[in-house]
Amino acid sequence: MNTLKRYQLIATYRYNITCAENDFTFRLEIYQHDNEFKGIVFQTEFYALSPAFPLEGCKQPAIAHEETEIRDHFFAEHDLIADSEQQVIKLFEEQITQQFLIAPHNTNKETI
Repeated sequence: MNTLKRYQLIATYRYNITCAENDFTFRLEIYQHDNEFKGIVFQTEFYALSPAFPLEGCKQPAIAHEETEIRDHFFAEHDLIADSEQQVIKLFEEQITQQFLIAPHNTNKETI
């Protein structure tokens, strides 16, 4: 028989990581179903858009700088399942620390 699990979004955190070359921004969403907690990670991507066609009387067309948040599959959903919100946060912070080889205190976390 098919089952349906409903997860409730209980917390959202934004992490800013500063590296020598770039800055990275991640969003960690934590969901709960009964006593199961899971995290889903998104990374903020920045890009620039310029017109694909010439504009009359415009020597240098304006470039629109945009951003979007894309699910980061480096952080597998099945790796961020735990028994509490704090355990999910700990798992994510351990993975991000290993990925960027940073000390945990260099990660800025902000609750949204």
